[in-house]
Amino acid sequence: LIAYTKGGYDMSKRICIAGGHSKKCPGASKYIDEYTEDRKVAKACLAKLKKLGYTTKAGSNEKATQAAELSEKCRISNAFKADFFADIHFNACRTTKNAVGVECYYWPGDKTGKKVAAQVSKDLSKLFGIPNRGAKASSGLYVLRNTNCTAILPEVCFVDSKADTKAYKKAGAEKVGQTIANSIHKVLG
Repeated sequence: LIAYTKGGYDMSKRICIAGGHSKKCPGASKYIDEYTEDRKVAKACLAKLKKLGYTTKAGSNEKATQAAELSEKCRISNAFKADFFADIHFNACRTTKNAVGVECYYWPGDKTGKKVAAQVSKDLSKLFGIPNRGAKASSGLYVLRNTNCTAILPEVCFVDSKADTKAYKKAGAEKVGQTIANSIHKVLG
């Protein structure tokens, strides 16, 4: 595993995976609930990465405010000295019957992050049969700015799209988590 860290490249195999939000700050909800589903996906992703030989750490937490929850997952990842971090989310925009799609964020200029984000977005889009909105650079997302390693933020699907959530439910959280883990491994392994 070659992972980018602020100090350069190394051969470590430490991956931290978190689900977005907390019970008191639950995130998006419509046809499915982001908080409930991201926890299931993160758990399945961690289990698959462990089977693939990575040393893993769960970064999900139950802090009471959004700022505290974000800060804590970054603290967990940094204390673990993770080489890679993923914060699993589900998106929302407007209620629709139509498919909206999958996207994945990474830190601008991080070539490894861009590759993993593109792979995750591509593989989830294929799994669901919904649009691939692609890898998107962002310097505005807290977890991308405040982790000491390559980090991505997958938006698995749109919770307010009937087509997206139908495709997600058909695949199931276990398969989605395994797909994200396999996508990470395709690039980092």
